[in-house]
Amino acid sequence: METYLQNTKYILLAINCDGVGLKNSLMAVSLIECDSETENRLNKIMLKRTGIEFIDPWAQGDQMLFVLKHIPTVIFTSSGVF
Repeated sequence: METYLQNTKYILLAINCDGVGLKNSLMAVSLIECDSETENRLNKIMLKRTGIEFIDPWAQGDQMLFVLKHIPTVIFTSSGVF
């Protein structure tokens, strides 16, 4: 991982799936470090789907390797995981 994060100019978007599929939970999505254009594009796609809710970002998880480098990151988890 460290090798890839030394030169981040080729990383457009990080996607972290962690805790997905918890029984009787919605899919939860969080966007971090995304510019408004990226957020609008992702929202347009995800808001067409049922069973998805947007949640506030959290600081634990593998996504932080990318977030700390200011790389746009999408996190998928289950709404009941916390």
